[in-house]
Amino acid sequence: MKYFLLSLALLLIAIACKKSGAEQPDQPQSIAASMAQITRVQSLGADVYAQTLATTSGDSLKAVNATAQFLVEQASVDKVYYWSTGLLEVQFKSGLRSHLVFVNRDARGQHLTRGGGGGDGLNQFAADQAFVEEIPNKKVLILNPYMESQYQGVYNKQNMFPSDFTVDVYNNTDVTFDRLNVLDDDYGLVILNTHGLPNGFFLRDGLRLPRGLWKPDMTDEEGDAATKQVIDSIGTQMKMPLRLFETGELEFNLFVDLDGYVIAQKWAHVSVTDKWIRNSSLSFNETILYGNHCWSGYTYDGPTERNLPEAWKSKGVAVYYGYATDEKYSGPVLNNYAMRWEDSLILHLLDGDSTGVAHLGNNNSLLSHTIQIEKVPVLVTRGLRIGAAPVKPLYFSQFFSPHYSYEKCGDTLVDRRDGQKYPTACIGDQRWMAANLNWAGAGICYNSNAQSCATHGRLYTITEVVGNQRSATNPSGVKGICPEGWHVPSLAEYEQLVKTVGGAEKAKTALRSRTGWPTPNQNTDAFGFKLMPSGMAVTGPNGTLYQYQGQGGYFWTTTKSSQGALDYGINGYSPNLGPVAFGPAADVDYRFSCRCVKDK
Repeated sequence: MKYFLLSLALLLIAIACKKSGAEQPDQPQSIAASMAQITRVQSLGADVYAQTLATTSGDSLKAVNATAQFLVEQASVDKVYYWSTGLLEVQFKSGLRSHLVFVNRDARGQHLTRGGGGGDGLNQFAADQAFVEEIPNKKVLILNPYMESQYQGVYNKQNMFPSDFTVDVYNNTDVTFDRLNVLDDDYGLVILNTHGLPNGFFLRDGLRLPRGLWKPDMTDEEGDAATKQVIDSIGTQMKMPLRLFETGELEFNLFVDLDGYVIAQKWAHVSVTDKWIRNSSLSFNETILYGNHCWSGYTYDGPTERNLPEAWKSKGVAVYYGYATDEKYSGPVLNNYAMRWEDSLILHLLDGDSTGVAHLGNNNSLLSHTIQIEKVPVLVTRGLRIGAAPVKPLYFSQFFSPHYSYEKCGDTLVDRRDGQKYPTACIGDQRWMAANLNWAGAGICYNSNAQSCATHGRLYTITEVVGNQRSATNPSGVKGICPEGWHVPSLAEYEQLVKTVGGAEKAKTALRSRTGWPTPNQNTDAFGFKLMPSGMAVTGPNGTLYQYQGQGGYFWTTTKSSQGALDYGINGYSPNLGPVAFGPAADVDYRFSCRCVKDK
């Protein structure tokens, strides 16, 4: 036996003008009075739906038709629109608007929620263009507003992200209205797992209502009191200004659970509309936002403007993912697709795919499933029999910039100061430059030969590399001469590197390049570190002395030795590989190479 959930979304559009220069106070009694008649009509509509299901052996299309015809005939109703087999929209003569959404439950009677599930094995499409617009912000927010307790586990996605990401996950009752106002709080990726309507998304799981709260024969006073009870409770729990119900920025929702064909329970909910998004003070910066909910990609101007992608873009969202047809209208997304596509998108973004390809399938095509959906809602009139909507492919769609990406471990580092490119090597949980720094803002080339700089990088003094900063910690925390997001390593970081590759003896061959060293060369460069014999230089009163290129290399650290003023470098001279202390002498500067490590 199928289970159904009837969602009654009561959107209150602007019905009162604000006085110029004056802020309107919350008026719960006024709100309750304006909603009371609507809630009674919707409750009766739920009864019609359930009764029709019972008499037609669960024919949901006939039930939708019966409900639409009932609503059209009500004195308080102006128009009814049919969007699809799962959605009706009601325009009331008072200026209010509501939606009726019909959603299946699974065989266990549990509501299918967004999130969780496995990926579908999509190929990665990491490419050189991935770093045209790199996402520097690795702080992630995952909101799970509408969630039953049994799904808490599948919503916890922290383990999907590497250790250099910060992931905040908020579930159900944690998602208050106040939480929405910090969506843009320095997050680089925001994922919104919920349910939606053509003009917005559900804010969080509902408030269980007493049975018989709204009755067909109740008086206006009883209806006002019942509605005010619900609104006051929601407003208190969710910390929201109640006036937003009257301005169309929030929807009041009545969910009706049907166990088989019998109404089992009613729930009060709140939805956030695109109007709230546009009117909010949110301000995003290079943020990816994924609207993982129904109608998230709707961009068609129907009876009223509904365009969630553009609403988010107006607040500065750089990249948006949602669900849309090839004509950019939308509808209900099946839960198993939403679950799988979310995991796949996260994994692809973390693997370095650009935002223009991270959502694509194995053959570089859009992912889709077919749904019944109308491009434009049909105006329902008395006696009109609604037919099934045409079947359309609903695609997992990407909007706005296709070029953003997170760095993937091992990808090429581009120094934005001069465009220099450096290979990188991931060794343990460290990410190293796999070539010596060649930033021309300081340092010299070996033997003043520009070709040496191209092959071996430049030679720098310790002051050029770190200034007056020193550190013995791991990580050092000293950016020094390194590109943005990278730092000069401490001795402890080099020691971690040597330990990771198996100790000093193994490091001699495992870290050195296969070419350039004296013969016999038994180096394996097993980790791609490519330690080159780049030599060193000493600058003094008599000029600069260049030494040891082709024999060994030296690299600065941020650590001072226990011998006082001396600074530790790493001696790459064959056959040794380890720390050595160098100190300032009168009128003498040592010049070594520099390798940088990625910040954590």
